[in-house]
Amino acid sequence: MMDERSTGVPPAAPSGQAYASGPQDVRIKAAISYLLLWLTGLIMLVLEPGERLVKFHALQAIIYGLVLMIIGWIPILGWAALILGWLYGLYGALMIYEGREFRIPYIGDFVEKNLM
Repeated sequence: MMDERSTGVPPAAPSGQAYASGPQDVRIKAAISYLLLWLTGLIMLVLEPGERLVKFHALQAIIYGLVLMIIGWIPILGWAALILGWLYGLYGALMIYEGREFRIPYIGDFVEKNLM
């Protein structure tokens, strides 16, 4: 059986990971959505409206970024949550770039059920 090392192509995602795998350029665009959360999510949504992987992660990043902005208004604790939340978004970008699934709890489910 061939693997990624022998073919240079990542293995297909298991069922249920429709928003994780895709060509590398598409995964890069999806990962970019998390760099500045709602801002880059909005940019990616406008640039790639028909690409399902990019759309899912762009919408997830937009909603997550808006939630973090609201929480960020709380002095000190909110600021810490904002920084940690942004780092979690960067972790998500890395996971998407590697072809692994990344869903933010509750937000990912909301996006899939209501916005896709």
